[in-house]
Amino acid sequence: VDGLVTADPLNPLRRRGSVSSILEVRGTEPFPDDPEDKIPHGTVHIDTIYAVALGRAVKCYVYTPPGYQATARKYPVLYLLHGGSGDPSNWTASGSADIMADNFIGRGNMKEMIIVMPHAEFPRTQPYTEEVRKKWLDTFEHHLIEEVMPFAEKRYRITGTREDRWLAGLSNGGSQTLHVGFRRPDLFSVMAPFSTRLRDGFEADYPLLQDAAKFNGDMRLFYFACGEEDHNWEGFKTSHAALKKLGIEHEWVATPGAHN
Repeated sequence: VDGLVTADPLNPLRRRGSVSSILEVRGTEPFPDDPEDKIPHGTVHIDTIYAVALGRAVKCYVYTPPGYQATARKYPVLYLLHGGSGDPSNWTASGSADIMADNFIGRGNMKEMIIVMPHAEFPRTQPYTEEVRKKWLDTFEHHLIEEVMPFAEKRYRITGTREDRWLAGLSNGGSQTLHVGFRRPDLFSVMAPFSTRLRDGFEADYPLLQDAAKFNGDMRLFYFACGEEDHNWEGFKTSHAALKKLGIEHEWVATPGAHN
């Protein structure tokens, strides 16, 4: 509007943290995030955690599966990281992670789990040098491992074992997933970065990858996906080739679409 990019104010499907509107083009089949009333539903909790690096409290969204309140059992946990300029609410407000989890659990397609969606937006100064990039990744790693995980695994009934602790993220969250997953396979048995790439020469940042056999043995699943129209597509293919050269086993998935 007069040179200003803006989101449609009447469109309820808006991604927080950006000026993007969302348009759904529906076909005859239901969407994965269409609520199914006849199945049990989980709960989304909104917690507050102090982030030392930011000097303030941030939100952390936590999904607990149907029946969580009625049992004393412990559950596996997925730490799910949002994209750049976003916040944890993206996963429920526009990502419908809780609805899809309900649907998948209700159909028997997904294991019952707790999903922790932490704040993943940390400042990156300009110019964006290699030093700044590493500091950004290390700062998030500290927040996740030293602040989010102890809070979540004390407050919620999480098994707390490496085998039952998984990590996934979109875009910037995918870069953070790669960083933490490559550095801490002692903590996570599954890593799943989406819509991202590895920088050229990444091997020097992650010495644990030099022992491919041990890393492959520790990481039960390394799922790496990107859209064929994503701006990261060419870098994604280069990353795939570099990982193959190192002998790092990964499930490499090309999906339709762009950066979503």
